[in-house]
Amino acid sequence: MFDLDAEVRRWRERQERMSSLAAAELDELEDHLRARVDLELELMVPPSRRRAFALARDGLGESTVLSREFAKAGTPRWRKLMITGWAMFGMSFFLPVRALHLLDPATQVRVPGEALVRYGHEVFRDYASDFNLFVLPSLMLLLTIPTLWNAGHARGRWLRGLLGVTGMAFLAAGIVFPLVAAMPYAVSPGLGFWLWASSFLVAAIALQLRARHLRPLHPAELSSASEEGALQ
Repeated sequence: MFDLDAEVRRWRERQERMSSLAAAELDELEDHLRARVDLELELMVPPSRRRAFALARDGLGESTVLSREFAKAGTPRWRKLMITGWAMFGMSFFLPVRALHLLDPATQVRVPGEALVRYGHEVFRDYASDFNLFVLPSLMLLLTIPTLWNAGHARGRWLRGLLGVTGMAFLAAGIVFPLVAAMPYAVSPGLGFWLWASSFLVAAIALQLRARHLRPLHPAELSSASEEGALQ
C-alpha cells in the first residue's frame, strides 16, 4: 500500500541533502506539495495517491531549481546583515583606529601638535604575533564565513553569544578607557575602532536572525502561513 506520509518524508530528506533550502522554506514547500497532491486527487478518475504524488512532486521541480527560485525571491535579511558586518570589519582596517595626543604632565592638557594616528591594518600587524584581545576576536569572526553559503541546521549559539559580548565590551571600553586611563597621552578612538567593534555586534545579530530563519515552523505557525497564502 502506498504510504503518502512516508513518500513526503523521503522527498523532504532528499531536498535537505540536495538543496540549500532552509527548514522554514522546506516547511512551506512540503505544505505546498501536500496541497497539490490533494488537488490532483480531486481531478483524477479514478483517484490514485501514488500517481497524484508523482504529478505533484514533478510539478514542484528539482532541488536545484527550487533553490534558485527561492534565491530569486530575495536575500534573507540575516545574510544581508552578515555581509554588512563583514564590510564594516574590512573597512576598519583602512581607517584610523586610534590617535595618541601627548599631555602636559602638570596640567594634563593636550600638547599642541599633530596626533600619532594608527590605522587598523597597522594595529593588527603590530599585534598579529600576540594572540591578544585585539587579534582573537578578529579570528573568531572568521567562523561566521561558512554561514554565508551553508544553510544547514541552526548552529552557533555560543558563537553569536561570544560575538555579542565582545562587541559590547569593546564599545564600552572605547567610551570608558579614554576617560579613566592615567597615561602621558590621551587616547582617542577613531572611526575604524567603532566600525571594528560594532561589526561583532552586527554579526551576532545576523546569527540570531539566521537561527530564526532556519528554525522549522511550528505546526500552528505553518497552518497560519498556509491560511495567509490562501487569502492572498
